[in-house]
Amino acid sequence: MNYTVNFSFARKSILNIFCCFILLIFFNPAYTQVWSYDFGTSTGQFDNPGSSMDFLPQPLYGVTRVSIGNGGGSFSLLNAGTELGSLTELEATASSSNSINKVSLFDCTPGLTAYMKYNVRFKNANSGEWYFYIGSGSSFSNDEVLEASQAFAGIKWSFNNDGSIDAFLQGDGGSSPFDAGTFQPNLNYSVEFFLNNGDEILHYNHSGSREVLPKNMDVWVNGVLVFDDVIKFDLANNTSIDSWMFYGESSESNAATLILDDIEFARDFEAIVTLPTRFYNFNASAKGQEINLYWENLTESNIQKYFIERSANGTTFSSAGQKTAYLNNGGKAIYNFTDAAPNAGNNFYRIKALEVSGNALYSAVVRIGNGKKQAVSVYPNPVFEKRLSIQLQNFPKDQYKVYLINAAAQEQLVETIDHKGGSLAKWIELPATLKSGVYQLRVKSASEVFSTRVVLY
Repeated sequence: MNYTVNFSFARKSILNIFCCFILLIFFNPAYTQVWSYDFGTSTGQFDNPGSSMDFLPQPLYGVTRVSIGNGGGSFSLLNAGTELGSLTELEATASSSNSINKVSLFDCTPGLTAYMKYNVRFKNANSGEWYFYIGSGSSFSNDEVLEASQAFAGIKWSFNNDGSIDAFLQGDGGSSPFDAGTFQPNLNYSVEFFLNNGDEILHYNHSGSREVLPKNMDVWVNGVLVFDDVIKFDLANNTSIDSWMFYGESSESNAATLILDDIEFARDFEAIVTLPTRFYNFNASAKGQEINLYWENLTESNIQKYFIERSANGTTFSSAGQKTAYLNNGGKAIYNFTDAAPNAGNNFYRIKALEVSGNALYSAVVRIGNGKKQAVSVYPNPVFEKRLSIQLQNFPKDQYKVYLINAAAQEQLVETIDHKGGSLAKWIELPATLKSGVYQLRVKSASEVFSTRVVLY
């Protein structure tokens, strides 16, 4: 057995970032922004019998944990292993016995309502079971199977010897089967839960106006409502929801595999709107005379095409190319485009998503230069919308740390950039708790430090 982890980020700084997000979600009742949790850029494997609370990135409010039973199996952090999500994904193999292998996040700041979304994929579906539960209690922080009294909702996936998967929603009425074929091996799925353990009817927007009755849940798979107002599992009424888990068992030769990424959570879901376009990770990189663009749509549905638009001044844009939408199932879609004939000097890019209805939605604008001088710059500056694009111009291949530091010399944000060399423009989301003022943005490699001033309004 081996236990090896190669983390490529600074844990304390990551905790500070998560702190900002979590404080906003849980201490401001009107705050409905989704907190996103993925697995960063680290790689590694945990396959020792026992448990670890250090293997996965940790949010400040809440603790992640993995445990391996006596039936073998492992948890692996794989960088872009299946294109399920962005960067690193968690691959988990089930135990060969009824001694489970479990991953969980527990003791977040609680709420009576919750929204959760995750991307999941299954493979080697010929024996075993995987389970998902969300709720509250000690089951989420130990090595045991779930105690039903601690779960608001759950799913059981049973792997059959013919390679098919049977899925069951765990609710008050026992196990309610998903339609046959809802989950199949080697396909990507986006699963969403809207949970209401309070006393009032709650509303949200998802392909139209929806509501969830008290003590009920709605469940969506790939943008389709598959369970509407199902009564919760056995968690006591008006008990807050603060934890989730996945665990696998009883798979011959540890075959049953679950791949997980891009988890999203919000305490108050009434104002959540699932849009056909949520741009994320829109970056540009230059090498030689070409500029490569990369972007993600976190919730792609009803999109015809993406038009890549280029500008020399950031104001007047013209078409540089297009991509046809390929997913349109409500999950994450990832795109690349190479501009072989950029303008000399600065280039500004944006992505236009054209919906089936004819409506157009635009990404933020990213700026990148192709000059020969090594430099760091920020666009836009001043910053108005708690996000900025950092540009590394003519930087060698290396891993760089990006620090945002306030006037009191306190680190407010840390990002890690694995740069392949040349020029790069990368969008960075800033913590919404940042106050207006003047900040220093520092870019540090093993041998050099660059800095520039950022004004935040």
